[in-house]
Amino acid sequence: MKRLLNNSFHKKVYIKIFHSMQLNQYLRMKSIYCHLLIVLMISGGCNKILDTTPQDFVSPVNYYNTEKDLESALAGVYDRLGDNRMYSQGMACYLVFSDEFFMKNQTSGINANIVDASTLEVNRHWESIYVGIERANMLLENIDKAASVSEQKRNEIKGQALF
Repeated sequence: MKRLLNNSFHKKVYIKIFHSMQLNQYLRMKSIYCHLLIVLMISGGCNKILDTTPQDFVSPVNYYNTEKDLESALAGVYDRLGDNRMYSQGMACYLVFSDEFFMKNQTSGINANIVDASTLEVNRHWESIYVGIERANMLLENIDKAASVSEQKRNEIKGQALF
């Protein structure tokens, strides 16, 4: 009987050691595969991703070459003038305040004549203005690239952008 207990005890110990060894080997192999995968991802996966040309905007290098491009760019300059934050609401509301201006039941914000650098409405108004100026400047910088467009047409577009 004693010998049988010893054998069964030894079997249990042997099984625990065997399972422990298998678990250690499994974890070691898993670690090796993870490290190998990380090395492969770092070493070979970047070139194709980084060498693509952007598809979400038109580069000035490839634009401003035809009369249609110049007219589209000029339409983009004029587009800012029709923005709601510009003339329809912005100039009429945000830039006509005086010291005596007030609105009933307004205790904070622009309607209470409390305007500082963090006032969102005023910032959006000036943002709209400066986006239009930026577009006009881009057009003026690149208008001479359109060699196929007549000088008269380029001067007409340049005059509108300068105005």
